[in-house]
Amino acid sequence: MNNDRLERMLEKHLGEELVRLEEIKSGSEVVTSLPNHIYVEPTNICNLRCATCTPVAVKGKPGKLSLEVWRDIVEYLAEIQAKPTITLIGRGEPLAHPRLPEIVRMAAEKGLSCYVITNGTLLTTEKAQQLIDAGLKRIQVSLHATTPQTYEKMAGKPLFHKVVGNIQNFLALNDDAGHPCHVSVFSVISSINSHEMEEFRKTWEGKVDRVHSHGAFSLLGDSMMANELTPKESCPMTENVGGCSVPWRFFTIRWDGAIVPCALDHASRIVIENIYNTNGKIDLKGAWNSDIYRKLRKAELEEDYEYLHEKGYDCRNCEARLSAKSFNSRKYYLDGFARYFALQFSPMVCELTANSR
Repeated sequence: MNNDRLERMLEKHLGEELVRLEEIKSGSEVVTSLPNHIYVEPTNICNLRCATCTPVAVKGKPGKLSLEVWRDIVEYLAEIQAKPTITLIGRGEPLAHPRLPEIVRMAAEKGLSCYVITNGTLLTTEKAQQLIDAGLKRIQVSLHATTPQTYEKMAGKPLFHKVVGNIQNFLALNDDAGHPCHVSVFSVISSINSHEMEEFRKTWEGKVDRVHSHGAFSLLGDSMMANELTPKESCPMTENVGGCSVPWRFFTIRWDGAIVPCALDHASRIVIENIYNTNGKIDLKGAWNSDIYRKLRKAELEEDYEYLHEKGYDCRNCEARLSAKSFNSRKYYLDGFARYFALQFSPMVCELTANSR
């Protein structure tokens, strides 16, 4: 890719995000562009039982994203010339979907970048190579520990060495291919593993593109560690954070096509609507500015937590909204826009720069 094309692409993305920034500042109930980041759930089936996740029963009927629905999504995005980063994650393990590499390839063929968040247990040599060959741009492996004992307490299974080996193997394959994929290693922090987090960072820094972590979220009370994760008195729940920025910049699509506004809503308390309109056509733009989304934006602007609570969201006590690291609060997003943009798009810049050499 030549430098002119790289410059045009970055200019387009920055232009869209600056418009979004102004719409968040003004509290506009209508948003011009689709989110720059969309979660799509390949499946809600998982092979682990992580301590900070939700019980299986909360996730609803088990299922897998059909390739027909996925094809409709990527063709729609290509048709309207939208290029959001698509994170393949939800309430399950993406690699439990047997055709995940094909899903990545279908998106790449339409010029869309895919990002996978995985627990790494199923990241075999064959699957890793298939994902790299398919055009995967980013992968995050959730490891959560530096010892087998802590890993088993966090993940529920004794698979620490397997996951570490899978990460190391992916790194080697990725380097052999010219490093087309941005690789990060991640940890949720809880009382189980907090004593290992400094060692976690030291272990992986310099080996992967990014090492990061954040505190666990209560998932609207559905986390199996929700009691521990509920904000304490030291966390001021009346802090002026200006509501949540998420309704202006994010949504998630479940494996069955349902649109959910909050990634922490594992029980799907609020479903905007299906990706298909009443005529059977995909209409993400229509859903993005639907009546319920406009009401959610108005409630967040006014910090009307009674309305949100009626809908099943305990937004007042949301750890993600109160965390400056998450950029979920409107105040933190507005104050930290430059850093947010850099974090969001730096992997794309590295990829495009590498391809232009």
